[in-house]
Amino acid sequence: MPEKEGLETIADIRRKFSKLPIIAISGGGRLGPNDYLETARFIGANATLAKPFARQELIHAVDSLLS
Repeated sequence: MPEKEGLETIADIRRKFSKLPIIAISGGGRLGPNDYLETARFIGANATLAKPFARQELIHAVDSLLS
């Protein structure tokens, strides 16, 4: 992301919109996908997906958060 890291974005969203559902998606990066996604969940992501993921996994995550 050009202006902010994903974890910083999640933290900002969580502070401003505490009930907004967040799905964190990662293919790696500096921490690797598992560490990044674990941290994302810790700071407020409601669901996480590691790339590559199946379309049905994304649909399931969205459905779960909207129900």
